[in-house]
Amino acid sequence: MRVPSCSSLGSCRSGVLFRALLLSLCLSGWVRADVTISPWIPIFKGVDRATAKMTPINGDPELQAVNVVRVDLTDPDVQLLSTPRYTNYLAGTRETAAQTVSSFLQQNQLQVAVNANFYSPVDSVGAGGALKVIGLHISKGLVVSPQDNAQDSAAVLFTTNNHVSFVFTNYPPTNTTGIYTAVSGHYPLVIAGQNVANDNASPIPGLQPRTALGASKDGR
Repeated sequence: MRVPSCSSLGSCRSGVLFRALLLSLCLSGWVRADVTISPWIPIFKGVDRATAKMTPINGDPELQAVNVVRVDLTDPDVQLLSTPRYTNYLAGTRETAAQTVSSFLQQNQLQVAVNANFYSPVDSVGAGGALKVIGLHISKGLVVSPQDNAQDSAAVLFTTNNHVSFVFTNYPPTNTTGIYTAVSGHYPLVIAGQNVANDNASPIPGLQPRTALGASKDGR
């Protein structure tokens, strides 16, 4: 599966469409690591899963693991959803309710769910509490959070028929007419097959759990 476009997210209702081979170089020479990549395994209609792991040996201390989901956007039964507006919605303050990934999956009777947009406050509200979403967020055609500044402006947009498009710097905001679902992340990782990631530019660089979303060249 080719992946010309990819963005780093806090969450998204689809999956990651890429595999990575992770290597490390030190001054004394190549640091060996055992890299394993599983085959694609169908887990639901239109959804496949694979895993990858780098087991460190010979001095590299970091264990790295990747869970990958490949979603067929041409499958008529595939639907992409994001968290809806808060009951007493107020833009900029009460935009959506705090919810775990697992409860979102169960409530909406889904097969796959992952994190998307960042939000605020992070720790001071419990389940159901009101949150402000950071970056563009659209749920079932309704804007939950507009893109109101350049922060976290790498956006992924889907129409009702799952046509996907990427806006790598969504500020000033793009026209979202006809968009059914949209989420945003920190910055693009891959554009047209080229690695453009810069960890030094991230406000939370280094070792962190990540979610990324990508699409193949044909948009499938």
